Amino acid sequence: MRGRGSRIATLAAFAIATGAVVGAGACAAEGVSAVASVHPDAGLLDDSPVEPAVDGESDSGFEVPASDCPAMVDAAPPPGALAVGQSAPSAIAVDGTNVYWVNAGAGGGMERKSVLPSTGGQVMKCAKPGCDAAPTVLAAGFMSLPLPPLPFAVGPSGLYFDDFSTGTMACGLDGCVDAGVLVSSTHADRLAADATHVYSAGPDGLLEIPIAGDAGAVVLYSGNDWPLAVAVDATDVYFVTSNGIVMKCAIGGCNGSPTVVATGAPVGIEIALDANNVYWTAVNGGPGTIFACPKSGCATPEPLVPDRLGLGSIATDGVAVYFTELGDDAVDGLPVSGRGGVYKCAVGGCSGEPTAVAAYQTDPGSVAVDSADAGDAGRVYWTAGPCRGSLVLSAAK
Repeated sequence: MRGRGSRIATLAAFAIATGAVVGAGACAAEGVSAVASVHPDAGLLDDSPVEPAVDGESDSGFEVPASDCPAMVDAAPPPGALAVGQSAPSAIAVDGTNVYWVNAGAGGGMERKSVLPSTGGQVMKCAKPGCDAAPTVLAAGFMSLPLPPLPFAVGPSGLYFDDFSTGTMACGLDGCVDAGVLVSSTHADRLAADATHVYSAGPDGLLEIPIAGDAGAVVLYSGNDWPLAVAVDATDVYFVTSNGIVMKCAIGGCNGSPTVVATGAPVGIEIALDANNVYWTAVNGGPGTIFACPKSGCATPEPLVPDRLGLGSIATDGVAVYFTELGDDAVDGLPVSGRGGVYKCAVGGCSGEPTAVAAYQTDPGSVAVDSADAGDAGRVYWTAGPCRGSLVLSAAK
């Protein structure tokens, strides 16, 4: 399997090819790392006359107040905030009881064509009803590459993340003094988990890693078009590659020959599943598109949401697809806050006009959503805020 040096080189090349900007953020002096998907570093400009680009109506949007990084620690939480003053919150996930997320920590960036890892990473937990803005630290002190969202997955019995200094890590849902190493010297771009395995997508290929025991990783797929994102259901592991090919492999293996589900939408970045369909994003140095296809496959994938600026993370509850968008946050060369948002589009389509769940967002990042079983009590969760994110927020669906 390819090692850490290979991952640094390929990630740096991928960041350049897809238009990602890796470097110090607006609050680098406070040690918060910054990475933009397809636009320059966003800052904060008070009293801007520019209205954010919002499609549809929103009754739960609010603008994150302009503030510097240190002030966010003591700032009054905005509506829907579960946590403030976080150190670059990145990937987020939910189960039936809690919200979990990863703080990337401090530092990180790019120097001499090398990606520099962030330090002081944390895995956090907050009860869904709220935790008085005092989330629980489950794991701390690890290193991560500053290319959000960070590899992170929550399964029925634990949570899993990537420590750049060690490998793929496992931790209990109630915390761990020392996170256990599942596989050393391998590193993921994205992770997924079920009750028995963790699935890793990255330059090492598509790996199936047993949660129990020390059997090591099984390579389900390895190719030059390396897997960038992964999702799993009860029978198959789905992944999207750097060439925009969506494939699936049966849990337990497919003899290294996965089934092609869809092609023709490079570069694939994120992926999500419901009972019937697979959804993924394609971003190639400009506006991105969310595609949909039946799990059984399709000759031509359906563009569910086309041409979004700074398209970010996606999630689905089987009723709608939710996503974040950084938006056009530069006007006449000046940065403007509150240009992004969190949106949703029905799985059957929304005529390319998604509805805003929360508008006027600054740097919205990763998104997660309660299952459809939650009914009217279900919520959407995401990271946002100044300085590449310092808030963890939620809103009604």
